[in-house]
Amino acid sequence: MKYRVVLLADHRWRDLPGLVAVKVHLEKLDPELDCRVVDIHLLEQSVELFRPHLVVVNHLHEPDRNKIFDTVRRRGGLIAVAITEGRGNNTALMEWTARGWPIRLCDLFLAWSEEFAQYLPSEVNRIVTGCPRLDYHYAPLKALVNNRERSCAMYGLDPDKPIVTVASSFPQAKFANYGADFLLRDWERLGKTKIKGYEDPAHLAKSEMDAFLRFQGWLIALKRETGLQILVKPHPGEDVRFWQHFCDETGIRLMLGDYIFNLFAVSDVHVARVDCTTIPEAWMVGIPTVQCDLGEVGIDGAGAEAKELGEAVSSIGDFIKSCLGFLNDLSAEEVVGHTQAYCSKWMGPRDASRKVAQALFGLLNERQPKTHIEPTWEDLVKFHKTLQEHSNRNVLPSVDYLGQYSKATTQSAVDEWVMRIQDILFPPGE
Repeated sequence: MKYRVVLLADHRWRDLPGLVAVKVHLEKLDPELDCRVVDIHLLEQSVELFRPHLVVVNHLHEPDRNKIFDTVRRRGGLIAVAITEGRGNNTALMEWTARGWPIRLCDLFLAWSEEFAQYLPSEVNRIVTGCPRLDYHYAPLKALVNNRERSCAMYGLDPDKPIVTVASSFPQAKFANYGADFLLRDWERLGKTKIKGYEDPAHLAKSEMDAFLRFQGWLIALKRETGLQILVKPHPGEDVRFWQHFCDETGIRLMLGDYIFNLFAVSDVHVARVDCTTIPEAWMVGIPTVQCDLGEVGIDGAGAEAKELGEAVSSIGDFIKSCLGFLNDLSAEEVVGHTQAYCSKWMGPRDASRKVAQALFGLLNERQPKTHIEPTWEDLVKFHKTLQEHSNRNVLPSVDYLGQYSKATTQSAVDEWVMRIQDILFPPGE
């Protein structure tokens, strides 16, 4: 039977390359299978026009979206969960991620690691696969990462001089200035206000804005005191307008519309706040890190454990000293060698896109789902037109009403990644 699969992409600059790798592997396992990587905001159109046998989503915390997933299952389809952030910062957040959603909707949970899988209820069908987006830190997909010279040319950097890369991670800070009521309603709907430490989102947003401004102050001091090249990549959920104005005034370079693996391609030392997932990601590729302890770190779990392993600083002076120390004295191998056990524990196994594809392929073969109605030719034409119109609307990068930059996943971007990945994973003639 020819199965139809939808892989939902929540954010282009985080999700897309990994999901496309899953698509390529899945269609190699079954050439008759039709797998689409679709922007999550087109879920309803995907279900009504494409009528998938299987939908893969990053979480099941959204009540309105869950109504659609319930419809998929009542019509004979299946739902799998492949979360994009599998290393919750603390135990409370980890438990919410693993348990704070309707278990009945999930036919298969694709966990990052054995450590995370332990938090899942026993009745949840799960397979540990790792995370597809992390595949680009390793061969063979690492061949698709920009080299240092190319990335430096894109951002006006000198490849022969040291570069400090920065991953900002303050997605709630923007709500300190506007939209606090939106954030409250959103977190109540997701059940996030039930998590210890997240009960008051407005207060958390103000606290995060304070930390964000301190973080920017540290970067200004580093730039002024050392003259180092600094390249900042904002969090996918941040208001990039804060960074655009900041970088224009300071001469710090800004990476928009690009992937974390291309940031690491130019990094000599990587800077992020304590708790940021990019800290262990940098360890995975052998880059030393400086963790900025701005007073918001949790008391337990993965974030606190990472803080104990890495270089954590709590003052401007120590921050500058640590950055210069890594650039001048310490090799990446010496610094990150003792962190590999952490990466195995929390980030999961390698070759995740292939493992995810195999798990989805196994689920389809085991359950053999049949949708109650097959899509007509007219349905498929409408679906294709919907994807193309969405692609055309989002072809030019833009900032949305929350300040997020160019997050929509377009069909043209999917097609481009398919061609690139196919040549790497399955070279012509092999």
